[in-house]
Amino acid sequence: MPYRFALRTLLWALPLGLPVAAFELSLWRAGETTPIGEICTVLAARPDALFGRQFFDQGLYRFKWVSILQRNPAMIALGNSRVMQFRREMFGARSADFFNAGGMIQHVRDFEQFVEILPADTRIACVILRVEYSWFNDCTAIVAERTRVLAKSIRSDEGLDGFAHGHVFQQVLRNGLTPDLSRPSWAVLAGAWRGGDAAAVNAWGFMARNRHAGFRSDGSFEYGLSAPGDWTFQDREHPTVIERIKTGTRGFEPMVALSEDRVERFLACVRALKARGITVLCFAPPYPSAAIAALEASPDQQGGWRQYREELPARIRGAGAVYVDTSTPGALGMDDRCMRDGLHAMETFHVRILVALAGQPGADTAGLDPAFLRRLIDDPRSNPWFPNYGGIQ
Repeated sequence: MPYRFALRTLLWALPLGLPVAAFELSLWRAGETTPIGEICTVLAARPDALFGRQFFDQGLYRFKWVSILQRNPAMIALGNSRVMQFRREMFGARSADFFNAGGMIQHVRDFEQFVEILPADTRIACVILRVEYSWFNDCTAIVAERTRVLAKSIRSDEGLDGFAHGHVFQQVLRNGLTPDLSRPSWAVLAGAWRGGDAAAVNAWGFMARNRHAGFRSDGSFEYGLSAPGDWTFQDREHPTVIERIKTGTRGFEPMVALSEDRVERFLACVRALKARGITVLCFAPPYPSAAIAALEASPDQQGGWRQYREELPARIRGAGAVYVDTSTPGALGMDDRCMRDGLHAMETFHVRILVALAGQPGADTAGLDPAFLRRLIDDPRSNPWFPNYGGIQ
């Protein structure tokens, strides 16, 4: 009787068990659920590998933090997604010393926690830090801090979370056989069985496999884009930055002045890094020209924006950091074409940021190579988005 009951239970469960098994095996084969720790090890050993989950959270905080602990780099880039375009190819002979930790710092509290938990024996001697306007907006920062903080997020991996798997499985059932690669479906899962497993195609996750987008071995982000045929600037953000400024949303909530508390907390972090002998190179990330004009004209933003541009730089330098204002493409001799959307400048602009930083007093210990960077800029095969790395000997 017990065996008969077990057999009937098994037969009853098969209609659900088989789809679940197919679902989980497809995720595993595509590398979508490979643990973040294993991903970090793989990418460190395979410089051409790419990690980009599509169905689950990227595990961004954990991926970057575990990579820092494993590799113990001497130079890192720090900030949110707007710093992810720094690549090891920009650092010449010191390329192996660099790791892009962009994404870990979404607000001042993240920065504080990073400084608090940075190991005492770290090799980090230089931090390239993006200073975001929204960090000093109380309304924006409070929401961001409630959403996610570094100390907790470095321990989480959604790819191993049962509730997250259940949610994605529901989406697959709902979407059925739709061929839309942006939506979980059986058609997308079937792609895991074409062209080999994650190790064979050197790409972990459906975003990396299907769109060639995700994190490179050095922590920088590959958009899977080629240079556009039409260099006319387009803001691909939804909503656009101009709309956000006009409506006072998504990082541009009304702000009469910068939050003094958050400014002081930020400066305390800079001083703490300097006290450990770490060179801190700060820069203001760019906005397109129309967004700059909107910020300067907005009654809800112009006060804070003026402080950000005119007063904050001196205070950052006073804390011992190097600072360059690259909040407009024109500051580095470029225009809006260097940006893929209203928030993210592409790689060529970031090479110019490094040149600007290297020319500042106090940056001589950072290990940057201005001559190497200048050759990247001057190469006639470089374009507003991508330097010609292959032309450098």
